[in-house]
Amino acid sequence: FTSLLKINPKVKNCYKIADILSMQFKIIKICKRTYSDLKGSDLFHGNELDYIERSFERLLENCSDTLNQLLIITTDSKLELKDDQRIERIDALHKTMLEDYNFCLSFSNEAKLLYLSKSREKGDARNAGTIYGL
Repeated sequence: FTSLLKINPKVKNCYKIADILSMQFKIIKICKRTYSDLKGSDLFHGNELDYIERSFERLLENCSDTLNQLLIITTDSKLELKDDQRIERIDALHKTMLEDYNFCLSFSNEAKLLYLSKSREKGDARNAGTIYGL
C-alpha cells in the first residue's frame, strides 16, 4: 500500500503537467495585460470594468484550484493512487486548464473588440461634431 503513496517518475514527468503550468502562466499574463489596457483607457465605466475584473478573478481562482489539485496529485504521500489513476486525474486537470485557457483567450479578445468598437464610436462622434460644428 505504501507504494501507492509514491509517485512514479514517469507520471511526475508527464508533459501535461508542464503544459498545465505553462497555460496557467499564459492566463495570468493575458488577464493582467488585458485588464491593464482596458483600465488605462477612458472608454470603460464602472460596471463594465468591474465585470471584466470579476470575470478574470474567477478565472484565476479556478486556475489556482486546478494547480492545487495538481500539486496534491503529484506530491508523494498525499494520495494513495495507482499510476493510471494519477494519469487519469492529470488528464482531467489538463482538460480543465485548457478550457480555462480557451475561455481566457476568448473573453480577452471580446473585451478588446469592445474596446475597439467603443474607440471607433468615440472617434466617429468626435468627427461628426467637427463636421457639423458641434
